[in-house]
Amino acid sequence: MTFNPGDKVAVYGIEYTVLGTVKRSYAVKNTQGKTYKVTAANMKLISRSAVEVEPEVSIPTAKNASELSRMLELKKIFDKDARMPVTASECQPWFESIECQMSPENLHCDGEISRTQAMRKLASLKRAWKELEKIQGKKQQTN
Repeated sequence: MTFNPGDKVAVYGIEYTVLGTVKRSYAVKNTQGKTYKVTAANMKLISRSAVEVEPEVSIPTAKNASELSRMLELKKIFDKDARMPVTASECQPWFESIECQMSPENLHCDGEISRTQAMRKLASLKRAWKELEKIQGKKQQTN
């Protein structure tokens, strides 16, 4: 069964509202506003939305989202007014944030993740760095 944004569903007896799809799962929101990722097998339809509702959150998919848009989604958790940089001056705080994330203790999560996971994280940060360089229009040197 497929679910549409706005549908009311039950997951293990608790009511949720469908926000949209995430890969092979659905993003659902509980009554307190917390968002979860749930597979369709765990969902039971309570009521079908009469009107097609726009998703309240945009959840980028792995293949079509840029690294900067993923970082922006994380920044929006703490700062609702966060937006994508468009000028060279707006890029500078982003460069500083990425450079901080590239430090060995942050990159390896103080030894809590494997080397493979750390290298994937580094590759993702380097892609975001290159996207910022394109926005800025010039190469940025690390400190």
